[in-house]
Amino acid sequence: MLDDCSLIEMAEMGTDLLIDYVMSCSPSLVAIDAPLSMPKEGLLREVEKEAFRLGLRLLPPLLGGMRALTLIGMAVRRSLEGSGIKVVEVHPSSTLRLANVPPDRIARWADMDLSGDQIDSIVAALTGLAYLLNDYIVVGGELIVATRLPCV
Repeated sequence: MLDDCSLIEMAEMGTDLLIDYVMSCSPSLVAIDAPLSMPKEGLLREVEKEAFRLGLRLLPPLLGGMRALTLIGMAVRRSLEGSGIKVVEVHPSSTLRLANVPPDRIARWADMDLSGDQIDSIVAALTGLAYLLNDYIVVGGELIVATRLPCV
């Protein structure tokens, strides 16, 4: 979780606890690193098709374990939006690529040793901040990708 450019919270938790925690914080935006919709037909959404054209690699929501992640993301989105919290779909690797930021720069900014998942979490939060600052593009009508990462 970010407060402007300060990293104030980073923890792993189950879905229900996560939803309760997020709602207790009353954020202006939640950026989720998971597909938040299913394809209307076939295996790919327009998001994956357009991302591919841009040289970005997203895993399709119906591929193996992505189906479960997508269903969780969709449930979290419904819960948060039902409480009036804005939710966007993000893809940290795509943001790092388009913003031309190497992952180790995120670890230096956070001033700690970070796993790949932790870097993705921070980049997701920073992508949310970039969205609020209008430094992003929309891919396939759904995915928010930062073109510049604030703070780092």
